[in-house]
Amino acid sequence: AVAEALLPHCQAAVTDFLQRSGVATDPEVLKFGLKDPVRLYEQAHDEYSWVSEGRPEACVRDVIRTRVVCPDGDVMANLLRNIAGLPQASQGSQPCLQLLRMNNKCDPKTLEATHLRSVVVTLLLVCGQSSIFVEMQILLAAGLKHSEDTHAEDHRDYLRQSLCADRQLDASMLRSMSMSLPTTPLAPGQRSQQELDGLLGWILHFVQEARVPVQLSMLLLILQHFDDLKDMPLSQRAHELWKQAFIFVLQDGVKVSVKELR
Repeated sequence: AVAEALLPHCQAAVTDFLQRSGVATDPEVLKFGLKDPVRLYEQAHDEYSWVSEGRPEACVRDVIRTRVVCPDGDVMANLLRNIAGLPQASQGSQPCLQLLRMNNKCDPKTLEATHLRSVVVTLLLVCGQSSIFVEMQILLAAGLKHSEDTHAEDHRDYLRQSLCADRQLDASMLRSMSMSLPTTPLAPGQRSQQELDGLLGWILHFVQEARVPVQLSMLLLILQHFDDLKDMPLSQRAHELWKQAFIFVLQDGVKVSVKELR
């Protein structure tokens, strides 16, 4: 109820800020939305059950969501500079936006599985005695178009569902893919979106390299022997991957273990 009541104030404050920053505010550029109530409840009680005062739902950072699509890098950079200059405290009685955090997802080290470049900004909307978190995603029009044309999110969601339902991947397997994960095994249905996105990112990295049929065959050989990789690190180097694929070919032919071949 609080989010619904504050949404119009958020729309007005964000629209005014963007106009002052020289960013268009037509429907193709600026979109608003509320987090799904069921997902909000699940996330709040999964991640903030330790909260002793107030409601865990109040800790979720993306109750109100807004997306800003910039036509080019100059507009995006100017907008981010203006956001960085937002006040850290409420000024006056009018609804205002305060900057809490900026998450750069354009850096190759922090890319999501779909590789859609963006900057995610966490804001606090203060309106009288009430306040609420607002998540603003800022991205380039060209990147968004490519993501939509390639159905990147659909592929990501499909892989998530497939892995949760079919694969028995534990934390040691995922750590071999150069991800920082907890040490306890994760059963299907218990893996976080971050872990599944990391796995998808690893697969996409090799799919990008597997445009040559022989390289694709190497990738398929490795994926077919997924369970055998639990006791060995998965290299990021091409020659090491070729070596692992060759070992799997020998394993299938002579029926010996991977450890014996190594």
